[in-house]
Amino acid sequence: MTDFIAGLEQDLIEAARRRAARTARAPSSSAAMGGRARSAWPRHRRPPLRSLLLAAALLVLLAGTAAAGTLLALRGSVIPAPDAVPPEQTPAPGTSRVSSIRAADPQPGLLPWTIRVAQSETGLLCSTVGQVDPADGAFGLVGLDGRFRPIAEGVSDSCGTVHDGGVSLIGARVFDAAERADVRTVVSGVGDRRAIARVEVDTRPGGPRRVRLVDGMFVIALRGYPEDRAVRATVIYKNGKREVHDFGRGASVTPDPLGGPAWRLQAFMFANDGRSCASFGYARPTRDAPRSPAACGDLGSGLHRKGFYVAARTLRPGLKDDTDTPFSGDWHRTAPRTAVWGGIGEDVRTVAVDGRPVAISPSRTFLVVLRPTVDPASVATTITYKNGRAETVHGSARIAHDAIPTPRISRGNG
Repeated sequence: MTDFIAGLEQDLIEAARRRAARTARAPSSSAAMGGRARSAWPRHRRPPLRSLLLAAALLVLLAGTAAAGTLLALRGSVIPAPDAVPPEQTPAPGTSRVSSIRAADPQPGLLPWTIRVAQSETGLLCSTVGQVDPADGAFGLVGLDGRFRPIAEGVSDSCGTVHDGGVSLIGARVFDAAERADVRTVVSGVGDRRAIARVEVDTRPGGPRRVRLVDGMFVIALRGYPEDRAVRATVIYKNGKREVHDFGRGASVTPDPLGGPAWRLQAFMFANDGRSCASFGYARPTRDAPRSPAACGDLGSGLHRKGFYVAARTLRPGLKDDTDTPFSGDWHRTAPRTAVWGGIGEDVRTVAVDGRPVAISPSRTFLVVLRPTVDPASVATTITYKNGRAETVHGSARIAHDAIPTPRISRGNG
């Protein structure tokens, strides 16, 4: 055991040195996007694209602990199946087959993506997302160290019941990376080829695109996290039925107008205070992630909140609140954005900004992020009440400018 720990420690040290060297070689990214630097890996080499981190409800299949996962990524020649997995999630030996479908990586020259299907030990349908090495047809993944590793037959992302006339498995798997530009979201599905007419995947920016179907299976590789692209997969059946699956979309998440990281609302209220407040920041927090100032309005308390408040501001690098509270805004060095955000009472039916409907989060808040060239004072927000009355304001309106107190609070996301 001592030798194992010592070897693992040495591997971790060497990995840190390699990452530091890559960072030192990396050129700066565009200041306009406020992003991190891209990896400076030559195009003819396999880049350090992914660590094996799965999205949302997918199981962590590669190892039971972070240490084991690190050991696997640094030393393993084959990505093995985990030690303890229930039989319904374990592919039966000899049942795996790699689909003939290939999805190009967003970066030219990188290995294509596909899916492998199998039958579990209890008869369920299983699928696994991976890459194919054209040299020998091996199914596996390129790791952060740039090495391709085959994936053992016993590894699966998810398993489910076979549905005749429908989709059995559909999901979005995230392959994380040291640099945001190298992150991949792979959307895939397995269904009844006799029933499915076509599949469309909608992203922002980009819009809907038709995805190739092979034997009822499809796969598409996208750059970035699913919330940044607001991914939506629509399955259209031959009988006219449409089935929509959202990945990274939600009323509390707002895509960036310039293709940067998505934004997420945070709402909070104060005990014994009629004010409701909202602020926003990155949907996936990072070091020195921007945080907007809190906008507050008096909507009353309890279940009888009424009215609205709206803030319209252009947020620029260096903007920081002079208040010292957990909700102080700090835009850090993030590129400027114009934003319209606020909250509404239970008597409001809809919100529109410059004539476009805006999603209302479960906490009755809303957010629109615009290009920084938009004048916040010119933005029109229309509030339509449940009784049919409509009210339009320009810029900020009904903001409570009192200092934010620091006593007990109740808050919620979204």
